[in-house]
Amino acid sequence: MDTIRVMLPIIVMLVMGVIIQRTGFISEDGMNGIKIYLTKIALPVTIFHAMATADLGGQTLYIIITMFVFLAIAMVIGFLLRPLIEKPYKKYLPFVICLFEGGMLSYPLYENLCGADKLVNVVIVDIAGCIFGFGIFYGILSLVEKGTKFSFKTMGKVAIMSPTFDAVVLGLLCNLTGVMGALLDNPVSELYIVIKDIAVAPLTSLILLYVGYSIKIEKGLIKVCLKSIALRMIVMTILGTAVLFILRDTMKDIYMLTAFLIMFVTSPSFSMAGFVDDKDAAGYFAMSTSLYVIITVIGYGIITVTLF
Repeated sequence: MDTIRVMLPIIVMLVMGVIIQRTGFISEDGMNGIKIYLTKIALPVTIFHAMATADLGGQTLYIIITMFVFLAIAMVIGFLLRPLIEKPYKKYLPFVICLFEGGMLSYPLYENLCGADKLVNVVIVDIAGCIFGFGIFYGILSLVEKGTKFSFKTMGKVAIMSPTFDAVVLGLLCNLTGVMGALLDNPVSELYIVIKDIAVAPLTSLILLYVGYSIKIEKGLIKVCLKSIALRMIVMTILGTAVLFILRDTMKDIYMLTAFLIMFVTSPSFSMAGFVDDKDAAGYFAMSTSLYVIITVIGYGIITVTLF
């Protein structure tokens, strides 16, 4: 019954999203409005609060460095595996192999299973993804697609314009400087908590609704995308096992272990398609992430049954 209680809301919201896409019950503009609310308000507020109130010990830096190296190795392996995928998609395989969709998938799944008070665990696991994504991933993607010169300056501008990245940085600053601690010790904190809670209340349900809405299946891409996500699963299994062994001393409880496991079964980044102009690349990325959402839900169910 506990497994059904955890899984049923996830499946229902995803299915509702698919139905909305098929029927047009909510217009595309309406769903885009929901996405803007999620990515520019609710999700950044959630991440900021999680980082600002987290107990950041010395192990946090160890986790960030390890995960950053993990992502870099995954990308290198992706480049080595390119001969296994046919043209014109082979050059985009490394970007399907590495990086995770944190904010729009692993966060709501984790919160649904472990509770909002534990969300900081999965945010910490994902910090390296934010740094790697905006610092390296999207720069190399642009280089591969267009042949443009890699620029840390350009990537820095992209990062600064990202509310999610800004929320991580501001949350860390407020935590390390003691600003958040001082605020929470003040009676005014009650107002902050009330405002924060109402801003993020529909976060999980709306994210899952939008993810379901975004699932798109193109028959012509099924074979190449299935092969690509199979390669990703193999790489994630091998490297993920290595990471869990290396970071075994940081697994202070089941909640941190769950954060890593959910991240490892999460799909590639949803935003990849938005960073490319090539229609082949955009379709390949969209189809790969759509199919991987199914893998994510299955993996999530296994984690729920096994650990909870």
